[in-house]
Amino acid sequence: MKINILPDNSKKNRAPEPAPVFKPYYTGSSKTLAFLGNNLLYLISFLFPVVVLFTLMAVNGFAPFGDKNLFILDGSVYNLPHFATFVEQLHSGNFSFFMEGGVLGKEYFSTIVFYLTSPLHLLLCFFSQKTAIVLLVVVTVLQIGFAGFAMTFYLTHRLQGYRYSKYDYSVLLFSFAFSLSGYFLVQYNDFMYLDCVILFPLLFLALEHLLYKDTYKYFYGLLAFCFFCNFYMAAIIFVLLFFYVLTRKKGDFTNSVTKCIKYLFTGIFAALTSAVTVIPGFYSLYQTQIKTSSAPDFSFVTDWLSFYGSFMPKNFGSYVTVASYGNNVYCGLLAILLLCFYFTNKKINMVNRLRNGIFLCLLCFLANIASFQYVIRLFTMPETSFNAFSFFLPFFILIFSADTFYDLRSFAVYKKIICCILPLLLMILSSFLSAYYSSSTSISFALIMFICYILIFTFYFMGSVQRNSLKAVLLLTLGIELILNAQQNFANLSIDADTVSNSLVTISVSPKSYCQNPFTIETDNTISLPNAFYLNKDLNYVDAQYATEFEEQNSIAQSLGSTKNLFTPADISISVQATSDIESELSSNNILTLRVTPQSAKAKNRRNTCILKITPSKDGYLYLHTNQTEKIGYVKRGVPFTYKLSFYTITNGWANYWIYGAYLDETALSSLMSASNSSDITFDSYNLFSYTLTDSSDNKYLLLNMPYSKFLSVYENDKKISYSRSVFDTVLLHTSGTHDSITVKLYYLPVFWGFICSLVSIILMVLICNTKIAIKIQDIYKSIMDKINFEHFISWIYQKQILLLSFLIPFFTLTLCCIINGYAPFGPNNFFKGDGLALAIPTMYQLKYQLDHNSLLFSWISGGGTNFFYTFPTAFLFGWLKIIKSSSILSVFTLFVVISISLCGPCLYYYMTHRKNGSKFYPLDYRLLLLTTAYSLCAYMINYRNNILWMPIYFLFPLILSSLDKLMYENKKTSYILLLAFSMILNNNIAFFICIYLIFAFFTYHYDSVTDFFKKGIRFAFSSLLSAGLSFWAIFATYLVFQHSAYSSTDSVFPSITTFYQSYWDSFKQFFIFSDPVVITDLNGAINLYCGVIFIVFLLLVFILKKFQRNIINILLLLFIFFSSNNEFLSYFWNGMHYQSKVPNRYSFLLIFIILDLTSEILLQYKKIKKIYIPITLLLSFVLCVSTIVFSTNNKLSATNIISFGLLIFYGLLLLFIAYKPKRKTILYKLICFFTIAELIVNTIYTFSNEDFKDGKSIDSYDNATAYYHNVLCQNSLQERITYIGTVLTNQNMISAVNTMNQFNSFLSQYQFTIGRAFGYSISSNVLDNYCNVTPIANAVTNTKYMIIDEYTYTTNIDFDHYTPIACLDNTIFLQNDHAINIGFYLPQAVIFDIIDSNVLFTEDYANKIASAFTSKNVFTDLSKVSLSNNVNNTNVSTKLYHNQSDELRQTLHITPTKSGTYYFRSSEFYYLGQLEAGKTYDFDFPCTDEEGNGYLTIFHEDAFEEFYEGASQYTMDISEFEDTSVRGTITLPEEGYIYLSIPYERGWSATVDGKDAIVETAPDGLTMIKASAGTHEVHLTFRPYGLTVCIVGTLIAWIIFLFTILFERRHNKRMLLKAAEADTTLPPAHLRSHQQAEEPHCELPQACSSAPQAPQEGSLPDTACYTDTLSDRSGGQAPDSIADTSSASEMKMQG
Repeated sequence: MKINILPDNSKKNRAPEPAPVFKPYYTGSSKTLAFLGNNLLYLISFLFPVVVLFTLMAVNGFAPFGDKNLFILDGSVYNLPHFATFVEQLHSGNFSFFMEGGVLGKEYFSTIVFYLTSPLHLLLCFFSQKTAIVLLVVVTVLQIGFAGFAMTFYLTHRLQGYRYSKYDYSVLLFSFAFSLSGYFLVQYNDFMYLDCVILFPLLFLALEHLLYKDTYKYFYGLLAFCFFCNFYMAAIIFVLLFFYVLTRKKGDFTNSVTKCIKYLFTGIFAALTSAVTVIPGFYSLYQTQIKTSSAPDFSFVTDWLSFYGSFMPKNFGSYVTVASYGNNVYCGLLAILLLCFYFTNKKINMVNRLRNGIFLCLLCFLANIASFQYVIRLFTMPETSFNAFSFFLPFFILIFSADTFYDLRSFAVYKKIICCILPLLLMILSSFLSAYYSSSTSISFALIMFICYILIFTFYFMGSVQRNSLKAVLLLTLGIELILNAQQNFANLSIDADTVSNSLVTISVSPKSYCQNPFTIETDNTISLPNAFYLNKDLNYVDAQYATEFEEQNSIAQSLGSTKNLFTPADISISVQATSDIESELSSNNILTLRVTPQSAKAKNRRNTCILKITPSKDGYLYLHTNQTEKIGYVKRGVPFTYKLSFYTITNGWANYWIYGAYLDETALSSLMSASNSSDITFDSYNLFSYTLTDSSDNKYLLLNMPYSKFLSVYENDKKISYSRSVFDTVLLHTSGTHDSITVKLYYLPVFWGFICSLVSIILMVLICNTKIAIKIQDIYKSIMDKINFEHFISWIYQKQILLLSFLIPFFTLTLCCIINGYAPFGPNNFFKGDGLALAIPTMYQLKYQLDHNSLLFSWISGGGTNFFYTFPTAFLFGWLKIIKSSSILSVFTLFVVISISLCGPCLYYYMTHRKNGSKFYPLDYRLLLLTTAYSLCAYMINYRNNILWMPIYFLFPLILSSLDKLMYENKKTSYILLLAFSMILNNNIAFFICIYLIFAFFTYHYDSVTDFFKKGIRFAFSSLLSAGLSFWAIFATYLVFQHSAYSSTDSVFPSITTFYQSYWDSFKQFFIFSDPVVITDLNGAINLYCGVIFIVFLLLVFILKKFQRNIINILLLLFIFFSSNNEFLSYFWNGMHYQSKVPNRYSFLLIFIILDLTSEILLQYKKIKKIYIPITLLLSFVLCVSTIVFSTNNKLSATNIISFGLLIFYGLLLLFIAYKPKRKTILYKLICFFTIAELIVNTIYTFSNEDFKDGKSIDSYDNATAYYHNVLCQNSLQERITYIGTVLTNQNMISAVNTMNQFNSFLSQYQFTIGRAFGYSISSNVLDNYCNVTPIANAVTNTKYMIIDEYTYTTNIDFDHYTPIACLDNTIFLQNDHAINIGFYLPQAVIFDIIDSNVLFTEDYANKIASAFTSKNVFTDLSKVSLSNNVNNTNVSTKLYHNQSDELRQTLHITPTKSGTYYFRSSEFYYLGQLEAGKTYDFDFPCTDEEGNGYLTIFHEDAFEEFYEGASQYTMDISEFEDTSVRGTITLPEEGYIYLSIPYERGWSATVDGKDAIVETAPDGLTMIKASAGTHEVHLTFRPYGLTVCIVGTLIAWIIFLFTILFERRHNKRMLLKAAEADTTLPPAHLRSHQQAEEPHCELPQACSSAPQAPQEGSLPDTACYTDTLSDRSGGQAPDSIADTSSASEMKMQG
């Protein structure tokens, strides 16, 4: 081979390179030689990787050339043991589908279908275990060789792209690169996937036959075989190929949809054919992975430069170092270079390059984002080091590279330089900047290889090397690269490789027990239980609720027959080693509170350690519980030991741990094990699906030590008996006690279902393959399709494609966000934040509880008792919740909100295409997607999604406007009245905003005269008021509750019109992408405005619209709303004379809607705007954007500012081109729509991914604690109250359905507010909470029996000392209040009068007054006032305010008490300071909510409190009936006084004392009291909501009026039609005719529009097309610039 290295730079002297011509290698007469010779490349592509791999295995000592095992990582840990176990069980004669690895009862079929259904692997089972493992290595290498053959076969037979000749050896460049790619060199360890992967090139070829030749049999057969070999990998391939199919252009729209449907049906039919493995496999996958796994965070597997580095040779950072889900995508550097040439190759259709580029980018995102991997891997994230589908990238990179190999010389010089240098520069950049690509070996080798390839290409481009020489040199160079890369791989693998001998599996002859150790404790001696033994009592799984783990172990021991407890409580003393980095407090009952000092170095650590010094009280084997249970070992009395407590770093909160211990009685444990193993139960026999036991005992509870399964059948003496799941997750039998034999059979139904499906599918396929039958089937198919009218269905989809896309785009975007972030039902996280998490979802849980108990009037769950009818008057509309499980509520309402947001688009579409008051769009105008997507995915919808009942109103809003058009122009009232009424029912507040907008909208309509104006005005007012009447009960109930709400006092203060919340520049900045989300904030001027950056331009263009009345009013309203959003007075007005609270500018959706409405006018009139206005407007928008960045509060050059400004420039240029290049407007409009929709989608994903509280587990984090309370502690479920301390959710009680004093909602009454102030709760206008456990007297009076302390709390100085810890579940501590007073007790009349006359101001004084009823001592003394704002520093007490790193306002308290005692400090609530000694100095740190307020320091006296409790507990009410609306009991009063009830006062309560009516009065503290005489009385309280009758009667009257109105309207319309028919059958009804005549003079349409316009071609934007209704265009009759369709044109012709 001669190579001329002297370049010929003269292009004109160089002859064009001839087209390649290939001839057969052998033309002789020998058929054998002809076959071998002419298929030589297929043989070489198979043998080359085989020879290379075997040679390298021999060099490195791998089997069969040595004893090293080729399988490492997942191969040796997971996959190979399953294979070896299967082989060993077959050869040992112990094989059973009822036993895996010798473990009794472990269902084995699902393991087989995942790991062992490859035909090649099944053949190896005939050999011994060691031989089979060695042969498995050989078979794996041969499979990799077959991958090379399959790649060559595909490239020489493909239907799309460049098809190589089978005599062209350049095809080996791509087959070698594929078979020796990084995927095969490492992920051969997942050998169960290899059958699917090596067949993938052939499967892809079959897919091309399906798409382009309508030949389904190849694809069906190969995919069915793949499903049989490994259902999991086949399913992944099927899903990913569907994305590929979606990116293909396969003819017109109908043909494309048909191909997609055919692909899906063929794939599903293939899966059903292999259902015998698919159904059992997926069932097991669901039970073990999908059901239990949660989505990972939206994070990258590696950074993108490291991801690029994984394409480099000799780079093993992504898998040998075991990066989870790493991608093995190396396929040779030549492919990377050729890929660059491919995307710049003009000879390849640009659309095809774009489609393939999008698909490759999609594959990269799917491979490098953990959340996307979770989706593609069928919602599983198994423990693995590899990404199972990463072979897709090498394959598609290679086939795209193959398309451009023969076009290399056709490129321009600059393209050649870029394509050669760019991959090299990226590699160098990755080596410097990436996090993981740092291998010097890989970097240097890749650099050398890149230079070699670039030099070869340079000589070829210069003419020094011809094509044939190029192919030979490249093949040699690539071969060297691949071999050296493979050698490096084997060298690395040999370091950690184990021997084949150590990989052998040994299975015992006798079956092993599934549960060897029933105890969750570690002991010195081995604990082992037999396969079956008897229990002394039932031990079902659902009964497993214990206070502590030691109590649980004792219960297990007793059930196994122990007569003694294994554990006895340990009395230990604890002290904490003080450090400067860790703050700690230890209560008297050993509750330890910890946090890391925020400013310390340890604050950066994920975990830290606290040193405890523990002194035991006696000798013994001690077990200690802190945040986990550990065995300490043998300890001696009085000898202290140190314990290192490891805990997660907490800086803004505190970790709380109850430290307790127990001693193990080893004698009791030994005797228990001896008794269990001495059972007379014998194991007789077993076969494939059953086994038999024999015993002679008469015990009724028999525990089978095998895993629980619902597919078992158990027989006692051939009679079927029941079984249940035990606490050990094993099988618990309920026998009769008289039995000789027990037979357990496994009926694994998924296998049966799969077998039936496979059988039916195969029979159908055989019938189809029969020619005659196939013809009949085709005839039947055609007849069915004719009846279904499939073409009509496809045509309907085409006609409604914009409507469908307006729903599907937001729906799939939000679903993707749910999947990415692991929101329910795709994970444990919570879709809702802010008020959604704290209020909306808990309310739905409470509503479910109230519905289940048929109580919709009153609820004891929140605030000590609330009027449920007032707070949720529309509860009965959610009656369907009764059929929903509580565990599904979060998922159901996530779907509810996703669908509601998604429906915003279609409803806006309907309005834009049907509106009569303004121009309307053609139904196929794709520009509608710009508006519908902006409405659905605007920042307002995304950030305020938490308010569940608001969401339906937003999609009803466009429908209300459309129905308003019908009301005004057609006098059709029904839809308007019903839609507006339903909005009012859902939420009065949002409906009020809509009503204000409707008033403005009324003035945008055209009126013929003053009479017409008043006539339509009366119609509009009547219909609107009737809508309010239909929802009267909801409106009136809301009015009543706000009449006495805690807001009433603050709302009575009139605002200032000159007060502005923030700069308007800050408000306008919310139009930018990635703007700060407004969910919950104290900034009253914050607003959600983002709906796409392009609307900043449209916002300025609206001012040059034609000044029609409608446009002027909309512009004025737009400005008014924007101005209102930042003004205190106008905001107060918009919110119904109410100050907004932390959810500001709820009406801003109107502003977004107006922008979209005006934008629609701009789009339809864009060509009529003078061209000079366009650049001026764009320049102004740039100036406005820059000014916003400069003058806003945060004027730093952030990503938000840069990206927004860049997008603004981009959109501006596109709009400029549309104005000056109208011939290209179709493609330019499409680009605007595409990029705006993509922008909105990206912003949505970004918003979701950057939200706080992403774990969202607060919804179910208390499930175990709540179950323990309900099942164990709760004696009087309605009477007792509990309180949650430290929970993120104030309304956790709603979720758990327990009664508390806590409440958070907008309906907190004045009386509940007074209760909070009187007893020291943390209060505001909508919150009544108990963050720090208030005081013992407050908990006593409010009957708070239990406290649940979260593991992490965000407040400190919680009172633990006055309560008794009784349980600890999941590190959640239960405290019991031994001083809780019943719900009602006696108070002397003098005490009440004294409180009223004294005008008590302080909480401490009020407690003293209450306590004075039974003690002469004060509970609180030495009350001293401390100013917080002035940082007062005196002798005893000083305070200081500061902001921490999180900008949270806090206060420090420095105190030197003059008296010893129990101290409390009250500012926003009570903080427990503990026992303080006189003269000592103490420092405390608390949150602070009021900078200008005061604090109060006081001493609490336990002796006075004890006297009060003992006195009050003697005169409590004995409850005999306690229901939601009825309380009955008896009480004895020593003298005339008051029955003091811990029920917040509510006007709906009425009472009888001894059967006589009594007055229910308000206590001074907001509770309820009833005056009674001395003696024993029977008291009966009943509740009926105040105003309920008025609500019902008023609503019924309105509905009666509505029904009469509808009847009258119908009769009137019928009468008018009859009159019109009598007068002239060609005329419409008179009330329409008069309107039509009145509107005709306003029409300015050209004469051509009087007839039906022709439908333009798909995607065109005709300049003369118009689309109006019979009433003409309300905006002046201009011809809108949009897309026409035939149906619309015919409709217009018929109407005109």
